[in-house]
Amino acid sequence: MSIFYAPRTRLAQLLAPLDAAMARYPAAGAALLAMTKATAVDVSIQSLVEKRKIDWRRTAVFAAHGFLWGGAGQWVLYNRIFPRVFSAAWSSGRKMNWKTVVQCVMADSLLHMPFIYMPLFYIIREAAPGEGTLTDQTCNGLKSWRENLVEDTMYQVSIFVPVQMWNFAYNPPHWRVPFVLSAGIVWLSLLSTIRGPQPSQSISPDEHERPASWQKCYIERQLELQNSANIGEWSPRCSYV
Repeated sequence: MSIFYAPRTRLAQLLAPLDAAMARYPAAGAALLAMTKATAVDVSIQSLVEKRKIDWRRTAVFAAHGFLWGGAGQWVLYNRIFPRVFSAAWSSGRKMNWKTVVQCVMADSLLHMPFIYMPLFYIIREAAPGEGTLTDQTCNGLKSWRENLVEDTMYQVSIFVPVQMWNFAYNPPHWRVPFVLSAGIVWLSLLSTIRGPQPSQSISPDEHERPASWQKCYIERQLELQNSANIGEWSPRCSYV
C-alpha cells in the first residue's frame, strides 16, 4: 500500500511561488533556511532564556553548522543518498511505501543523528569559544558526545521519529529539509539550552569569597586542634569542601 500526498490546500496555493523557488534551488534554499533558523534560535536563547549579551561568535558557529550540515548536508543525505540506498520511488517524489519510510526514519534516527549530526554538534560547540587547539576541541567534543549519547538519542528520537515519518511519507523532496528544520526549532532550542557552548567562566560572588572563607575555616580548625592538643588527622569542616 502506498502513501499519497495530502490534497492541496488554500495555504499551499498561497505558498506556490515559494514552492517553485524551493523546487528550483532546493539545496541552496535548504542551506539558507537552516542558517537563518540556527541564528534566530540561538540569539533568542541567549537574549530571552540566558538573558545575556549576545555572543556573536557562538551564534556564528551555530549558523555555520546549520548552513553546512543542517541544510546542505541533510539535503544531500535525504535526497541523494537515502534514495539510492533504500528506494527508487523517490525519483518521482509522489509516493512511498511504508517499508521504505520506516527504513529511512530508522536510518536517520539511529545512524545519522547519533553518529554524524551529534558528534559534529559537540565539536562545533567546543570550537565556539575559540579556546585551545583544533585537536583539543575535537577531543573534548567527542568526549562530550560519548557522555551524552544515550540521553541525546532519547531526546531526538522522541521528537524526530514522528516528524520524519510524516516527512518521508508525504513531503516532496525539496520540502523535506525545510520541514524537518521547522520541527527542529524545538530540538535546536533544547540543544542550545542544555548543551550550548558556555562563555568563559567568570568568578561568582561565592567563588570570590571561597579563598577567604576556606582560610578562615582552616585557621579556626587549627586553633581548635591546638587548644585540645589533638594531633590527629585534620579534615576540614567547611561548606566549601
